[in-house]
Amino acid sequence: MGRLIDLTVPDIGDFEAVEVIEVAVQPGAEVKPEDTLIVLESDKASMDIPAPAGGIVREVFVKVGDSVSQGSPMLKLEEGASELEGAAGPRPSQDGAEPEGAASPRPPQGGAEPGPPTGAPTAAAQATAPAAPPAPPAP
Repeated sequence: MGRLIDLTVPDIGDFEAVEVIEVAVQPGAEVKPEDTLIVLESDKASMDIPAPAGGIVREVFVKVGDSVSQGSPMLKLEEGASELEGAAGPRPSQDGAEPEGAASPRPPQGGAEPGPPTGAPTAAAQATAPAAPPAPPAP
């Protein structure tokens, strides 16, 4: 189990009572460092508040419409935890790339996967294709 840390609103400049316009995480969500946790909006700008570390969100203390200032509690994060801790096998990344060490199906040695020759009609195509008209009789 990772270390539980209470995350508070960081220094947001000279703003007081800034509105929460988005809560990007919920309890149980896995976050990586720099993932957006909440979005705040002042009268001049909106600000994404990023995760300072990776882990699992255990509690969220703010909701859309709340007003927060520097030091206001945002959420509780279990630092370094993973929902799949102890689960067998690597996890795919969010960008669709395979994790390091993951086995992927490879075509047989020869480069091509088995199947009908290129350009050859498949059995399904042959079954649904209309029959060719008979050839005209020879003169």
